[in-house]
Amino acid sequence: MPDVVVFGAGHVGSALVNVLAGLPFRIHWVDERSELFPQDLPANVNLYTDAN
Repeated sequence: MPDVVVFGAGHVGSALVNVLAGLPFRIHWVDERSELFPQDLPANVNLYTDAN
C-alpha cells in the first residue's frame, strides 16, 4: 500500500482521513493536539502526536 501523510487533525484533516481511509493507503496522521483525534480509527490509520 502507498503511504499518505495528513498534517492536521482539524476539520479539513478529519475529512481527508475519512475519505482516504476507505482507499488502499497507509495513512500517517500528524498533529500534536492529540485530543482532536477520534477514538475509533480504521486499521490503516496511524497517529503521530509527538512534536519532535
